[in-house]
Amino acid sequence: MQWDFDASTAVLALLVLIVLLVRLKTKHNRSYLYLLLYAIFYLYIVNVIRYTLFPVPLFIQEDSMFRLSYDLNPTGFIRWDDAQIYNNILLSVPFGFGLPFLRKVSFKRMLLAGVMFGLAIEGAQLVLSLLIRAGYRTVDVNDVLLNFIGVMVGYGCYRLFAAIVRGISRDKKRGLAALLDTAV
Repeated sequence: MQWDFDASTAVLALLVLIVLLVRLKTKHNRSYLYLLLYAIFYLYIVNVIRYTLFPVPLFIQEDSMFRLSYDLNPTGFIRWDDAQIYNNILLSVPFGFGLPFLRKVSFKRMLLAGVMFGLAIEGAQLVLSLLIRAGYRTVDVNDVLLNFIGVMVGYGCYRLFAAIVRGISRDKKRGLAALLDTAV
């Protein structure tokens, strides 16, 4: 038996999103544009969790052999297929693009966030494997490196996008240009 990301899990995620949005609006008086960007980023993170952690096997039999699958060789991606490399990079590009809309981040902070994003995914897979005593996912240092590359590509795209918006925006006090000015 396994716990899959089904309708009940999606409803729970949406209820959490609604609570967060109401709190951001009432306690922090965030703009509707900020709330929209926050909701998009939240749904992205929920989908990252969905594709990297689910389905989670439940009720593993006691007599089954527990083998944790891991790869700590940072050159191991040489033997991967191209799709695996691109998918790990593409998974994290939206993180690098979206985070600066929500938080003020410097280049150094983005470097740290890129490493932490990959470590969080792989760490969650490791912890779940240890908790359920089943190596259902491979914990791989190369995924951390590829996720980091994706975050930095996304951040580069954000910086380019922000420069273009600032360059063509006539009214710096409203809309996306104002959000970019407060976020960066």
